[in-house]
Amino acid sequence: MKTSAQVRAEIEWLRGLSELVMAYEEVAAVRMKKIRNEVLQNREFTTGLNQIYQRLKFTYKKEAEKYKLKQNISKNGKTARVFLSANAGFYGPIIQKTFQLFAADLKKEKSDAVIVGRVGRYLFSQAGIKKTEPLYFDFPDGSFDRQGLKEIADQLLPYEAVVVYHGQYQNIAVQNPLASSISGDQLGPEAGEPARASWIFEPSFSSLLSFFESEIFVSLFAHSMYESHLSKFACRMITLDEAAENINKGIAVSLFEKERLRHKQSSKKQLEALVRVVRN
Repeated sequence: MKTSAQVRAEIEWLRGLSELVMAYEEVAAVRMKKIRNEVLQNREFTTGLNQIYQRLKFTYKKEAEKYKLKQNISKNGKTARVFLSANAGFYGPIIQKTFQLFAADLKKEKSDAVIVGRVGRYLFSQAGIKKTEPLYFDFPDGSFDRQGLKEIADQLLPYEAVVVYHGQYQNIAVQNPLASSISGDQLGPEAGEPARASWIFEPSFSSLLSFFESEIFVSLFAHSMYESHLSKFACRMITLDEAAENINKGIAVSLFEKERLRHKQSSKKQLEALVRVVRN
């Protein structure tokens, strides 16, 4: 049974932990608000841009192959699956859900695994996936490292197809795992041949494809990174809010225990005083 001193120490510890959790929650809220509007505004534009890339690459596949041969562009013919995780915890279930989608696709189809973040490296090591040895990159959770982004993108450019796995923000309470192609390849059952259209390329088809396979590729990857950051911060807010609620419940229990011990001690003193009176 706990003593009064132990209960008081527990209450002080829980209150200190509550202040720490509230501080982390406030930081997550500030970071989420900072990038939410930008991500949501750019989402529709980026999605449209990706669709144009897919249509361009699919419809003009033969012209694209001729362009590669002419420009001596060498792709390795492989698929890279990129899992955007995190470097720390308290991001709720979104990291685990995204990893499950990533791992399932790795097992279904032969491809190279690329993992961003220490949590992802740990999850991969625990999953027992032996088909591929992952390429690992570190990336900060709290800031956007443009140089680090460029280094990862440079490693992905030689791949024929690149699929990025990340969380996507729906609202503060809902974050969904998502697989996004950033190499102009269509995913899912809707990946059929699009209606052929007569396009006029300015300045030329080769210039347009070159721009998509370099600048647009990096932009799509950067947007996936921002999407991942937004979903993680939103999920962290929910997780920390739940933690704060549990801590407050713990404080309430400890306060009740403190009051119970106080009453018990008071009753004991009154009983001792009564016994002394009776004896006298």
